[in-house]
Amino acid sequence: MWDSVEMGPGRDVLGELAGAVRERGMKLGASTHYAFDWKYYTHSDEFDTNDLRFSGLYGKPHGPEEPACREFLDHWYAIVIDIIDKYQPDIPWFDFGFNGPEFETCRKKIAAYYYNKGFEWDKEVVLNYKKKAFPDGTAVLDLERGKLGQIRFMVWQMDTSISKKSWGHINGDEFKTVDSLADDLVDIVSKNGVLLLNVGPGAENCERLSSENLNAM
Repeated sequence: MWDSVEMGPGRDVLGELAGAVRERGMKLGASTHYAFDWKYYTHSDEFDTNDLRFSGLYGKPHGPEEPACREFLDHWYAIVIDIIDKYQPDIPWFDFGFNGPEFETCRKKIAAYYYNKGFEWDKEVVLNYKKKAFPDGTAVLDLERGKLGQIRFMVWQMDTSISKKSWGHINGDEFKTVDSLADDLVDIVSKNGVLLLNVGPGAENCERLSSENLNAM
């Protein structure tokens, strides 16, 4: 299994995060990027992406324009269902790739399954999506590091990071000012949007967004 329990840290990272988030009365978001793996990785003999031993991570070797195969789609669907059942996220967030036409049947099944689970859990839930993965009114549109030129009737979301370069921890990072983040927030909210702000790992990042600075926003 390609997960943090079987490999790497040997810990259920999302499970630990979910416990800490709910202990503080916060909403839990869970992101999945696996659908994008099919097009993101170059399948070539120069890389281990072309090694069938690692197809559980990268998908089977395929051409750059080849649509995701049934096996990959079924595996992706099973992963998403596992996240929903195990962690009951308030907001599942999907990266690029899952909006591809071959994912349409899976998208509908995921939406139906998740919203029915929301009724079962007796709590409000919502899906995030990019581009045109879902029709208006069925989920919340997300723009990565982007904005709208006008007010949108339906609620939407912009996700960005305090970093100018990364979503995680890198050496030599550059950070946005509190003023620029506040400007973004005002612009987004004025157009009926909400801001999802990423604070990458590292103690210095928490210090940059101290309680004093957050209150200023």
